[in-house]
Amino acid sequence: MLLFPRIPVVLAGLALLATAAPAHAESGATLSPDQLSYMVNKDLAGERWTISLNLSSVAPQKLLNATGNVFKPDGSPPSFVLCQVRDDSDGDLSDPSSVFRFTCGGADACPTTATECARTGWRVISADVPIPASFFLPPDGNGAASSAGAEGPHGFGASALARASALWARVARWFADPLEIASLAPRNAWAGVTSRGATLTYDGYNYLVNKDLGGERWSISLNLAPVGNEDGTLRNEIVSLTGNVFKPDGSPPSFIHCVVRPDSTGTLADLGSTYRLSCDGTSACDGTAIGCAESAWTPIGDDVALPPSFLLPPGGLPASPQSDPEVIVIGRTSDPPSIISSDFVLTGDAASAARADVAGVAGACPVGAGCTVRVGGCGAVAGVVVAAGDVCGCRLDEVPASCIRCGDGATGSCGDACSFPVGTSGITARGLCLPFAAGDGGCACFAVGAGDDLAVKLCGGTAGARCPGQRCCVDDPRDGCGPGNGVDCAGVCLFEAGGQCPGGGLECVDASGDYSGTSTVDGTCAGPPGVSIPIAGTDASTFSIVQSGCAFEATSNGSTFATGTVSGKRLTATGTPRDLALRGCSQVGASQTFGGTLEGNELKLDGTITASATCEFGDLSCTLDASVTASR
Repeated sequence: MLLFPRIPVVLAGLALLATAAPAHAESGATLSPDQLSYMVNKDLAGERWTISLNLSSVAPQKLLNATGNVFKPDGSPPSFVLCQVRDDSDGDLSDPSSVFRFTCGGADACPTTATECARTGWRVISADVPIPASFFLPPDGNGAASSAGAEGPHGFGASALARASALWARVARWFADPLEIASLAPRNAWAGVTSRGATLTYDGYNYLVNKDLGGERWSISLNLAPVGNEDGTLRNEIVSLTGNVFKPDGSPPSFIHCVVRPDSTGTLADLGSTYRLSCDGTSACDGTAIGCAESAWTPIGDDVALPPSFLLPPGGLPASPQSDPEVIVIGRTSDPPSIISSDFVLTGDAASAARADVAGVAGACPVGAGCTVRVGGCGAVAGVVVAAGDVCGCRLDEVPASCIRCGDGATGSCGDACSFPVGTSGITARGLCLPFAAGDGGCACFAVGAGDDLAVKLCGGTAGARCPGQRCCVDDPRDGCGPGNGVDCAGVCLFEAGGQCPGGGLECVDASGDYSGTSTVDGTCAGPPGVSIPIAGTDASTFSIVQSGCAFEATSNGSTFATGTVSGKRLTATGTPRDLALRGCSQVGASQTFGGTLEGNELKLDGTITASATCEFGDLSCTLDASVTASR
């Protein structure tokens, strides 16, 4: 009950955002200051679409998803929407006329827990939703960052770009025919809206919120993105809070962007904690997206308090399951589970000694002796006695999955909370049901130690992260994103003896090292009639590859110019070519991709460099074939 007096104080802090934002911001689009969210407000067929195209990285641009709300003309509560980029999409924000293809789902406000609604609360709207890139952009398109990503002088294709100078694409008008967009989400797809509130997207990256504060409607999202671990796997971290504030007078909404302060102690797992945010606001962008991201946002609150409950549905996350303190959990989900239990039975010589002299053994811990523990559906799992701090216990280095299979030796089903008995005195291990063997199709109960979180190594997804060592990436049953739906779903890493994953996927070779060789480029930059720039040549190329797990960075002169992944012996890389000034031209961007194989110490890569420009003498576009042959 002590929470109630605090609520007006918190809401007053949030109101700083609304009052500081322009009162008559134009309906349109803009790009967040971190350049990770293209934020859109548009009226389509009488409905207001408030959505964000979210990126997981800026250079190179990697799309994560599109999220937001659809507001009804009758004033009924809005519906949540999540769209994932299909594998066959060829949309490009540097080309406003290109088209993204999405798989989209919708959801009402969640009545239970965020994790439950992420798995079960979403319904398919359409498996193939085309949206032109112009829908996400302000009037003058994307633009270019003032400081481009660095690239060493001998990077992939650098010599070609130096000769071609800076290359740009023409910017098309951003607003497509409303009828073209209006057909994407018919009104009957959103029937049955029940209440305002919050939910978690089924890919687990966005906590979507719609709530009224002080007579204003807040449509916001707490955004997470995959962050790389040292071993090449992923973890999700909070990136920002973005969205809109809708005014009671019906004027267009204002855009907001907040980041968590370094001294914030807020966490979604603790409803009694408080997030401390630094927030900026802006109106719709009337120039280029990157230009507005760099200069149009203004501070509106350096210390805004926000309770985690504001971002969550009524049931919270829920809280992480915790085992009884008598169970010490030392296993991780990337390996067979391991535990230490103080409720055990001695075996072998130690058991005979205990029977012969109970008093002599009672006060000591027979470290190294054989022992057994009842675990789940198994009456006696063999282990060895260890001293763990003040605890004398039986360490089970590998609990057979058959003992703790969910629905058999343990309660629960895949993706849900679970539990199983340990020993004979009522001690219980609790955790989550996750797959335990690639290709098996079943789940085991991976216990969580008291006061701990479950350490899950994520893989796959839009970042394409692979698992290190003899591990395979399999679908994560905790989210609502399943395989076979035409999008990249995040998975979890599982131990697999032999390193052969289902579907023939091989684990990666080690491509680390210093390389030297040659790079060859051949192609043409074409422009108005009479303007043609042939590009052909071979140059020396020296670079280094630093690999972590199955992910790598290619560097030259201390600067990263490409990133990629290794699958078996095959390497794929994406880079952002350095942008060079060309008098009389306006730059938008360029792209390059490479793929090839490593045979022993010999690396061969082939790729494509594309770029275009709008110049005083007309439009210029380039398509170049490139290759690298090097050895380490």
